[in-house]
Amino acid sequence: MGERRKLPRSNADHRVTYRKVDREDEDTRHDCTTLNASDGGLCIRIEEELREDETLALEIDADSNKPVINAVARVAWCRSEDDGNAYQAGIEFLWIGSPLMNPAGGLCVNSLWSFF
Repeated sequence: MGERRKLPRSNADHRVTYRKVDREDEDTRHDCTTLNASDGGLCIRIEEELREDETLALEIDADSNKPVINAVARVAWCRSEDDGNAYQAGIEFLWIGSPLMNPAGGLCVNSLWSFF
């Protein structure tokens, strides 16, 4: 199978809090960490399985000296890790509320992750 990624990834170990915006338990917050990141999304390590196409509200805390970045994202995929104790999920950004957004709604020329 060929590589499907459209944007380069970089290793990232950031704290993320997410909540499911389209479920009954949407007020429940879950903590996780990132495994890698790109301008288009994240790969996160989580304790529960997420549904493909599920919408998440994210708070990304990449550095305690910088503001938390709020985002809305879609679960592109989710699969169990080999040991069965956790899951990994690919998360695609739908909206990022950050000073890095330009007036047209896209990311500024500088990569999102250079902000950290």
